[in-house]
Amino acid sequence: MRSSDMLGELMRLQKILSRANIELLVTTLWVIWYARNKFVFEGLKLDPNLLLAKAEAVNEAFSRTKSPDMLRSENLQKEKPNVWTPPPQG
Repeated sequence: MRSSDMLGELMRLQKILSRANIELLVTTLWVIWYARNKFVFEGLKLDPNLLLAKAEAVNEAFSRTKSPDMLRSENLQKEKPNVWTPPPQG
């Protein structure tokens, strides 16, 4: 088994999962981290079923609040990749 960091795993998963599934995965990981902190620092045990519902709700809220500018920016990024060009000499 090879060692990998979280960013590397997310980049790998990005190639095989849909954007919606990646967003839900990242939201779920955040909710797990949040629950872990609640347990460690406040002694609160949160219900795993509620955590999943919270992840889905946060993800849905994010999807509904994407601004038109954000959506337009995503579409522009799909159309042309960013390519580095050297600055003019002088």
